[in-house]
Amino acid sequence: MRMPRSATTLFRSCQLQRRWNSTSSSLPPPPPTTAFTNLSSKRKLIALWGPDASKFLNGLTTNHLPPAGSTEGLYNGFLTPQGRVLYDTFIYPATHSSHWTNIANSTDQAYFIEVDADAHADLQLHLKRYKLRAKCKIRSLEDQFTIYSAWGLPTAPSYSVGCLDPRAPKMGQRLVLPAEVKPEIDAEEASVEQYTLRRYMQGVPEGVSEIFSGSALPLESCMDYMSGVDFRKGCYVGQELTVRTYHTGVTRKRILPVQLYNLDQHEAIPTSLTYHQMTTLPTPPSQANLTRPGKKGRSAGKFCGGIGNIGLALARLEIVGATDTKDAESVEDKLVVEWEEEAAQEDGEKEKRSIGMRAFVPEWWPREGSQE
Repeated sequence: MRMPRSATTLFRSCQLQRRWNSTSSSLPPPPPTTAFTNLSSKRKLIALWGPDASKFLNGLTTNHLPPAGSTEGLYNGFLTPQGRVLYDTFIYPATHSSHWTNIANSTDQAYFIEVDADAHADLQLHLKRYKLRAKCKIRSLEDQFTIYSAWGLPTAPSYSVGCLDPRAPKMGQRLVLPAEVKPEIDAEEASVEQYTLRRYMQGVPEGVSEIFSGSALPLESCMDYMSGVDFRKGCYVGQELTVRTYHTGVTRKRILPVQLYNLDQHEAIPTSLTYHQMTTLPTPPSQANLTRPGKKGRSAGKFCGGIGNIGLALARLEIVGATDTKDAESVEDKLVVEWEEEAAQEDGEKEKRSIGMRAFVPEWWPREGSQE
């Protein structure tokens, strides 16, 4: 039986997450205060251009595209008709890029779409499925441009294609440069793992292994908090459920930054989100279950991804005790991440694993009752 495409993408990404967990012999150092990272191993670009490019994309995405003449990109998502997130993306106007116009030999309206590398081919198929008679073209830009993230700089670097990263106040800038050009930034070049760790500390999910493709909801994935949804926007695929959920004012689960700790050694529950580079804790796989020992009822949520003792989890807010004005999780109500993995013995049995988890509410979240 063939899995749906979104399920196939998520399965492949989860396998990659497990491979990192099982083969990493050392953890990255803490992310530098000021740095930039080449993201091309994790994020890919798709070009879409033509007379109908803006109208076509506006009918598929959760955010209003930049007005004509704007050079600033934005964060948004593509949804299923049922309002589930397929892909989280950045969209950058590119008509003004001389490097692009030389490649395309066109001055038509153009956009670059940045997406998770594991969803790159799937998003191209998604766009072609809806294209029908729209006058626009679609192509991959895997080798022509490079994606960078830069943060902590005293002044924002200049860029032709890119944007301020709006997802959280300390996420810095997104830059898209020709493949042969490196950013002119007086800062250290950090690894992708350091960028990812910094993102986890900020509580910012990214990609199909963290925003589960085909099942995640935009608000549960904090896309509203991260400036990824325009609730005043007109019709687009998946709009109805998204807007209805927003206006009910009830979002029962959200993705939160979490810290893992050892249950077997009776470690104290962490009181602040702190990365420990020398930890020997196992990292649970993406979509591992969150449970409350000795308590029945609904699942507390799912683990999204992690490095060392820091990660992200989709958690039920009422269970972790989190609101916009309270810290997450009471000391009396422990949360545990549970999963199974292949045992050392080759007997076909799977070994059950578990680890303690504490969730934290990011400082940048809107306060209770403040809907933007």
